[in-house]
Amino acid sequence: MPALPFSASWLGRSAVSVNVRLGEVVGLGSKMQNGSITLVSNEQRFAFRAAATVGGGSAGFDLVYDPTGRIGQATLTASANRVSLGELASVLGFDIGLRDAVGDIDLRLRGGGRTSRDALNSASGSIDIAITKGLWPRDQIASWPTETQRLLGGTDAGVPFNCIAGRFDVSGGIASLRRLVVDTPRTTMVGGGYAHLRTEGWEFILAPEARDTQNAALASPLRLKGGSGRATSAALEPNLAKLLVGAGVVPSLTAQINQAARQTGVNPCAAVAPRVEGLRPGLRAQMPVPSADLRQRPGRQAQPTQPQPPRRAP
Repeated sequence: MPALPFSASWLGRSAVSVNVRLGEVVGLGSKMQNGSITLVSNEQRFAFRAAATVGGGSAGFDLVYDPTGRIGQATLTASANRVSLGELASVLGFDIGLRDAVGDIDLRLRGGGRTSRDALNSASGSIDIAITKGLWPRDQIASWPTETQRLLGGTDAGVPFNCIAGRFDVSGGIASLRRLVVDTPRTTMVGGGYAHLRTEGWEFILAPEARDTQNAALASPLRLKGGSGRATSAALEPNLAKLLVGAGVVPSLTAQINQAARQTGVNPCAAVAPRVEGLRPGLRAQMPVPSADLRQRPGRQAQPTQPQPPRRAP
């Protein structure tokens, strides 16, 4: 991401307060109405808030920067409720391909630094995501194993899904996905992993459960690796299957999703996500984590190993 500096000639020198109301914004590729923008700056803090109705939902964010101290502190909270991801992507200027899906997002991050990149690289907080029915583009899973693609089914246009939900716990610029649930017409998957905000690399594992016995042989865990500017790699890891489940009867993921789907107005994946560790108790222990050198904070050099003195013979 670009290293935008938290600086301006008037920041910390003048008191500034701006309030803007927008009835409708055109030319963004999506309908944005009832917008509001608030900017407040003084010697102790800088606050920028914005909110609007986007399509059939609403979205907003609140950025507060405290310039005092050695490095300053930035706090970002953002939310989106029943917003079309396609419309939200057109407003933000990036596209993840889920144009037909509607999602809820809750983001809470706090980090220190004089630039947006430094603040994000040291950020801590959480990100919750819940997405309803949509279509995953076929080209984004083209590198996945053939067995997994056969299990998912779909058409040349993409793979349909019923819901997606997950929670990222962010610490030191590393977003750890602890509980991911993806439900499709042919399989229910759980998984997790991490996304490194500094290197823009990520690694996840997915453990599918077929919705019918006919495709059970295709439901094998897989590992995905990729990142910004690099190709995505995917490989089956069938040995993980036995490590994810506990002793005794293995709870059915599909049964949990079907039960949650009976509740009106509830995203089934979001309802099941908090119970993932109970359903697959070995999942967390198998989740990928970044290597020790990647966990070093920006600008902090790893300490070289000190030579050990030779031991004296008794």
